[in-house]
Amino acid sequence: MNEHIIGEKRDMTVSRPESSGNGSANRMQSQACLSYAEVPPAFDKVNGSANRMQSQACLSYAEPMEQRVESQARLGYPESRQRKTKVKVPPAFDKVNGVCRRHIAVILAGGSGRRVGGDCPKQFLQVGGKTVLELSIEAFHRNSRIDEIAIVTRADFIGHVSDIVRRQGYEKVRHVVAGGSERHFSTLAALELYGGAEDCLLIHDAVRPLVSQRIINDCIDALDTADAVDVAVAATDTIIAVDDEGRITDIPPRKTLRNVQTPQAFRAATLREAFRLALADSRFVPTDDCSVVFRYLPQCPIKVVEGDTANIKITYKEDLEKVEAALRHTTEADATTGKDIAQGTKQRLK
Repeated sequence: MNEHIIGEKRDMTVSRPESSGNGSANRMQSQACLSYAEVPPAFDKVNGSANRMQSQACLSYAEPMEQRVESQARLGYPESRQRKTKVKVPPAFDKVNGVCRRHIAVILAGGSGRRVGGDCPKQFLQVGGKTVLELSIEAFHRNSRIDEIAIVTRADFIGHVSDIVRRQGYEKVRHVVAGGSERHFSTLAALELYGGAEDCLLIHDAVRPLVSQRIINDCIDALDTADAVDVAVAATDTIIAVDDEGRITDIPPRKTLRNVQTPQAFRAATLREAFRLALADSRFVPTDDCSVVFRYLPQCPIKVVEGDTANIKITYKEDLEKVEAALRHTTEADATTGKDIAQGTKQRLK
């Protein structure tokens, strides 16, 4: 596994696809061993490897404030960010199944985004003084119920994303990994990172930077009773179905139709099983992650939570302008208030 070293200390796991052999297994093992705030231990000539893994395991989940600040100082975090750091809250307790589970945001930032214009992928374009990716990261980073974040990006942008994470002090970001040529490969890369059956994944497109705290919280709440959750808004236009000749074959009732957004949320075990079945099907044509569960696990209900018209996806240049206008007219609230940058922008985006 290739690791990206930041400031001569490892502060996150960064990996690229393995080429042969037992790469996948080794990748998962090594990623599981690397701790976010790892400080390399003194080398033990006899049991160096074992001691290294043991010392990483000793960094507890709810690390005391003093240790956490000290670790961040070694990693080069600005002093102002160290003072603002809070002790990590233990994972949520699942009242239904009686287990603790982590809520993990997976941000997919692997697209090329050429339709916006220029050579820079749209997730790295500047809007309102920050990149689109940074805005998406911050939406999940300031949510107290999100335990950690993984970013899946293009292999040639791993270093760039790692620099952004370090510079901005996104302490919840634990992994930056390479995805693939298609969206579902990026999801599979995230599934390799998280083997815990009770982990809950919120998979989000990086180019939806105005996702609200209400949507994130509704997805987490829905996972109390569902294994898969989609976010959608009511369709406002009439939708038609056509054949290969361009003739209308159906006009579904608009009241039954929804436009899908992200994040889409899953129990990790459910999504992993759906992809296992999908990859064994030679006719597998993925669109989004909920479609994989819908097709290959038909017995699994998918709960739908209400989206937001402000939660737009940046696809064209005009979308970027809408986001910029929303940011220009909205003051980002402090994370402790529970507000978000999308609040109050619906009318401005119309």
